[in-house]
Amino acid sequence: MREVIQATPLIIECLAPVHIGSGDRLGPLDFVREGGRVLVVDQEKFVDHLGNAPALSEAFVRFCESDRPSLGDFLRTAHIAASDFAAYPLSVVGSVGRDILTFIKVPNRGVFIPGSSVKGAIRSALLHKVLSEQEKVREAVIREAVREVGSFRRPVTGRRSAKLWSTSGIADRSAFGKDHNRDVMRIFQLADSQPVPPSSLVLAEVRVLSVRSNALAFKEGRAGQPMRLTVEALPAGTRLESRLTRNDYLGEAQGPAATLGFGERVSFVSTWLAHCNVVARDALGREVAFYRQFGETALVRWHEGLLNRLNSVGANQCFLHLGWGAGFDAMAVTNLFSPEAARRIRQGANLGKIGPDGPIEPFPKSRKVVWREEKSSEPLGWILLTLGEKLAETARQTIAVPPSERTREAEPRPQSQPRPKPRQFPEPPTRPRASTEAELKALRRSLEQSKSGGRGSGHTTKASEKAKREQEKIWRRYRGESEK
Repeated sequence: MREVIQATPLIIECLAPVHIGSGDRLGPLDFVREGGRVLVVDQEKFVDHLGNAPALSEAFVRFCESDRPSLGDFLRTAHIAASDFAAYPLSVVGSVGRDILTFIKVPNRGVFIPGSSVKGAIRSALLHKVLSEQEKVREAVIREAVREVGSFRRPVTGRRSAKLWSTSGIADRSAFGKDHNRDVMRIFQLADSQPVPPSSLVLAEVRVLSVRSNALAFKEGRAGQPMRLTVEALPAGTRLESRLTRNDYLGEAQGPAATLGFGERVSFVSTWLAHCNVVARDALGREVAFYRQFGETALVRWHEGLLNRLNSVGANQCFLHLGWGAGFDAMAVTNLFSPEAARRIRQGANLGKIGPDGPIEPFPKSRKVVWREEKSSEPLGWILLTLGEKLAETARQTIAVPPSERTREAEPRPQSQPRPKPRQFPEPPTRPRASTEAELKALRRSLEQSKSGGRGSGHTTKASEKAKREQEKIWRRYRGESEK
């Protein structure tokens, strides 16, 4: 009997640092800087330790009430080794800010690239292919966009205007099917990659390059210094293993494909590798032209090097641009709009500076780059997919041993430097101590201050809320709970 479900191994290789956000962040009470690395603290272990030392617990609560508390300062004052509570270590690329944007992880802290992120990038590439080849569909999308922009209230603020540039309903239906059940992309599924240890991550300093006064410069914060973001990222060269499952039964011309109205879309989707490379080549060419216009020779060389590598990929390989920092064009179809349509839409949606005769500045005008010493930088989010190959056993990483245990085993203390005794904090004579349960809750609230109100801002974006919901689904799945 013919097999209708075909499972093919897939290797994901990071060509540049990749950050897939969890929607959460670490604050100054969640990590400790030690030399050239950062130790992320296991809060459960730390709070349990404090619960066994009442005087230390009281001292920590008082410390959290101070101005801009930092866990490293408290541990040094109390003569406590941060490695005793480390969840995982991170090497540092650049400087470290007060907050760290975290990478999405499974409950045991394993790091993975979601299959939905990869499939979404493939879907965007296929949509570019449809709009570039079918003029009628492209013109219909432009008309829809112009009509939609007229319904926006003035002034347009926030991220609402960005929805305009995402895949509109008419383009999506033309490319893949009129609804979810008739979507031709059902033919194949991409599994989440196998998780790797969180110690595979690095902390990357990300800066924002933006066009200003016809020049490209770093976007500045309130203090007049370059805006710096610190993110957990998989470094270039990281390789992960995933799996692509294809349902050939759904693609049979005399069966479900005819019933579902797939038609010629089946062959269109089957050649997704080639389509992705066409879109990647166009995107890299636009980036080369953008950086060359503003004299950023290092970034021009970086993208030209990736273009040269793209020219030599095999038939079972493709380039994709995904994740946080990949840029607006990686998820939108702006490059396919005519200049006049782009001017009308940008003017109506308040996307950058627009004059009566056309755009005054390019859009999008900003790029996120990983900053290194001596003005060297590189973009984010480029990956290489290799279909039909597996990682060698020696290349696979495991997460069986908790990262905190590996940290302690790999870095024993020299015998000549005995560990200092923890500082003895006196019992507060007048302050009544709460029960153990209540005390632990208070400590947890103190730890969470750095993730919410402690920063003075409760603002969250729709993207971060979506990432949190996805993270919660993963947790429920690994706990064996049903999704409601």
